[in-house]
Amino acid sequence: MKEIQKMLEEEDINATFYITFGPDGFKHHRNRINTPGYLKRILLFNPWKIVIQFGPGYLLKQFLGRGGSVGSAHPEILQEIQRLGHELGVHGYDHYWWAENIWVDETGSVADQMEKGLRSFYNAVGADAHVWSAPNWRCSQQSLELVDNHALLYGADSRGYSPFFPMRQGWVGQTPQFPISMPCLHEIKDY
Repeated sequence: MKEIQKMLEEEDINATFYITFGPDGFKHHRNRINTPGYLKRILLFNPWKIVIQFGPGYLLKQFLGRGGSVGSAHPEILQEIQRLGHELGVHGYDHYWWAENIWVDETGSVADQMEKGLRSFYNAVGADAHVWSAPNWRCSQQSLELVDNHALLYGADSRGYSPFFPMRQGWVGQTPQFPISMPCLHEIKDY
């Protein structure tokens, strides 16, 4: 994180950081290892670099099912991001749950996931979130309606290059979407 902060400061750039606020889903990655392209994606991360960076203790905790939380476990980092003038947004609560369930959930769990993410943001930084980005850029009409209901300034629930208002079968969202146009770290080969 310090490397990214230094680069942004040197270039005098303010950025938006979207943080997942729920459980660390690393342990679920073994379930996806046979998914086409997934192993290739993991290899781009340089697994040895991950082991060195996070340490064997982290991997042991994951193996034992004690992964902890992502964003909410590090309020000092989140507050530092804001102190430096960057925008901080919610990138869901349980990233793994969202990826697996967003399009099939009929139980209201999407609303629960969003509530947990927004509440965890508030608990970590002491202020309400103003922006939301759906994990994996997977959204449904239900999740977009929830973004509207929370009166967020904007969403970043898709990839693209131009702002828009989401529409589906006569429904028009009220919250503008500002698509993500930059690659994620795992999409940059030399990360």
